[in-house]
Amino acid sequence: MGAAHRVFKNMIIDQAEIDALLAQTNAFVDEVQSDAQSPQAASEPEMNVDTLPPEIKRLLRLRVPVIVELARCRMSLANIRQLSLGRILEFSKPVNDSLEIRVNNRSIGEGEAVKVGENFGLRVTRIRTRSQRITALGA
Repeated sequence: MGAAHRVFKNMIIDQAEIDALLAQTNAFVDEVQSDAQSPQAASEPEMNVDTLPPEIKRLLRLRVPVIVELARCRMSLANIRQLSLGRILEFSKPVNDSLEIRVNNRSIGEGEAVKVGENFGLRVTRIRTRSQRITALGA
């Protein structure tokens, strides 16, 4: 099976089908947004999942990795070779800066780090529009 195919619990979906479903979903989202009463509305209109076509419902069940990016830096190969246990990597990003939320290596929003019990969490402080988030899922 080639790299252009994905298998999800007995479903084989090729990249062309995924792209077509994303385009169809984008068109549906644009239609819902244009039907909204006020274009200046503070929040997006709720989308009734029950009214979506079955192929879009199937697409919405796909699980994708969501990455919260702390920071990035560039290091020389010599410095990377010298990394050892206990070594601290310092970044030029302030501790209280927003963290980026990424899907498919594309930014979909920002948030701030929070503690949830003994786990790390993220409080979303900025999120892109539904259409922009769907576009981020494309290739």
